[in-house]
Amino acid sequence: LYQRAYDLLKEDVFLHSTIEETERDSTGVRIVIQSNGKAKTLIKAKRVLWTPSPSQDNLKTFDQDEQETSVFQRWVPSWSYVGVAQIPFIPENYSITYLPKNVVPSNHLAIRDYPYSLSLGTTGPAGLNLFRVMLGANFSVTYKEAETTVIAGVQKLVEAGTVNCTGQCEVKIEAISAHPGVLWPRGSDVIEHGFVQELSSLQGHRSTWWTGRSWCGEYSSNVWTFTDTVLERLLNSFR
Repeated sequence: LYQRAYDLLKEDVFLHSTIEETERDSTGVRIVIQSNGKAKTLIKAKRVLWTPSPSQDNLKTFDQDEQETSVFQRWVPSWSYVGVAQIPFIPENYSITYLPKNVVPSNHLAIRDYPYSLSLGTTGPAGLNLFRVMLGANFSVTYKEAETTVIAGVQKLVEAGTVNCTGQCEVKIEAISAHPGVLWPRGSDVIEHGFVQELSSLQGHRSTWWTGRSWCGEYSSNVWTFTDTVLERLLNSFR
């Protein structure tokens, strides 16, 4: 999908670029970017759609105003990894999720009280013993630490007798990718005091529209559906 979009846009796509300077107001947007090995480029637009994580690090050159800062500064950093591991001693068609005990039976917010969350889900092709790995943490995690955490988590299953393993109980990480981001501030009081309304009010503010996994459920179908609604409103703002 992304390759086809790139083939259509080509000269209008700036890969490996960073934002150097931004000016945004109700009349439009002015952004200066720096691309690898190229001179700086000035982009002028009537609207801008922001899709990366709205972390303070990402937004530091995006000309935030007080209304935006009051919303985004409260978000909490998160570190996530998605990968594929070969685990021969876990039966295929099984999924395993690690959760803290105090999550049961319905304290869902307690998931983030645990240092990390880990799930292993069987994936194809059949016979290869491949599992999708999803690791989320509330502290900074390097690639090596992520791999070590996954392997240690599987080893706990062996030590507890949850899975039957004799001989070499080895886990092979075939691939792993980082997906860091930010999370909404926690607590019912935050929601009760209008956080969602404050967040929604940023759509269209200073000619800027927002989408991405930080704005909805962290699944591609949710992101695409939410993005469709944002794009419709963005286009309607020209009328």
